[in-house]
Amino acid sequence: AFLNGEPITGGMEDTLSEAVIAAGSPPSSQNIGPSLRGVCALMPVCRSVRMFGSAALHFAWIACGRITAYFEPDLNSWDVCAGAVLVGEVGGELSGLDGSAYTLATRAILASNGKTHKSILEVLQGADCLGPDEEDA
Repeated sequence: AFLNGEPITGGMEDTLSEAVIAAGSPPSSQNIGPSLRGVCALMPVCRSVRMFGSAALHFAWIACGRITAYFEPDLNSWDVCAGAVLVGEVGGELSGLDGSAYTLATRAILASNGKTHKSILEVLQGADCLGPDEEDA
């Protein structure tokens, strides 16, 4: 992958304490709780958590090394496809928030530089943010 004719390599952070992690800014009320639980779990253990509001931007910034990782509990395939290619091109990793392999059907996503993926997954899995909350009855 290239940016302005120069190859990009992704971020070099290899510990959670160095990681700048982006969280999804969900439009659905069912996803607000899971996103905020993930943010609250990550804030004490990483360098910073940010919300920029664009899945495409988050994936591109992982590929450029501007952020370390991005998670969101409910995305559509069209929000992820191109970004997944960028992240993969620089040796990053993409999975479901439950740790499953990414497929086009995966909705709850974690993308990372690859070096911090496992430790971020562990934090998120302990935070009950693996997918949308159930609708109130």
